[in-house]
Amino acid sequence: MSWRPMLLIVVSFALAGCATPKGEFDPTLTPGVGGRDVLFAADLVHSHAPTVYEAILEVRPDFFDRQFSFDARGRRLPMRVFVDGTDKGDIDALRTLPIGPVTSIRYVEPGDAEFRWAHGTAGAVIVVTTAR
Repeated sequence: MSWRPMLLIVVSFALAGCATPKGEFDPTLTPGVGGRDVLFAADLVHSHAPTVYEAILEVRPDFFDRQFSFDARGRRLPMRVFVDGTDKGDIDALRTLPIGPVTSIRYVEPGDAEFRWAHGTAGAVIVVTTAR
């Protein structure tokens, strides 16, 4: 068998693995729309909210539904906010951050946050990236 038919077979199987089941919507495959845990500027363009906090409430309120987690001792760990790599504190930091320069907003699960930042004092993290 020549390499061209083999390549066609390999590509066909690879593309079949990327397809979503019939009738299901996959927002990660839609241009300009983030997945479950990320918002891009294109997702926020229809929001009339002046701050990041209000925009999240309008577009993806479930980010705040998961704002607390618990450590191994049962202590409640609050959500932290990082803006352009800098820890800005708790969720109240989003109330003063204007939506204008924001390019993306990402929700990071508590376990992933612990792995990435190893801070041990926070649950989930909201990571905001701006066009600096």
